Amino acid sequence: MGCRCQYLARSYTYVKKYAEALTLLQRASLHLREARSSLSLLPSLSTDPINTFDPSFYDLSEDLLTSLVEEVAAESLQC
Repeated sequence: MGCRCQYLARSYTYVKKYAEALTLLQRASLHLREARSSLSLLPSLSTDPINTFDPSFYDLSEDLLTSLVEEVAAESLQC
C-alpha cells in the first residue's frame, strides 16, 4: 500500500531529483502524522461514521497507518 507522495517521490528519484523526492516524502510523513492524530481523537473506530457503512468508505486503521509510516521512513533513508 502506498500513497501518492510516495509514487511521485519514486519518479523524482528515478530522474535523480533527490531533494524533490525527499520533500515529497517529508510531506507524506506530515500527512500521516496528521491522520494518526485525527484518528486518535475519535472515540472508537466502531463509532466513526465513515467506517460504519458497509462497505466502509475508506477503512483507515492504526495498523495501516503504522505500515505507511514505516514505508515512508524507509524510502526517506534511500534518498
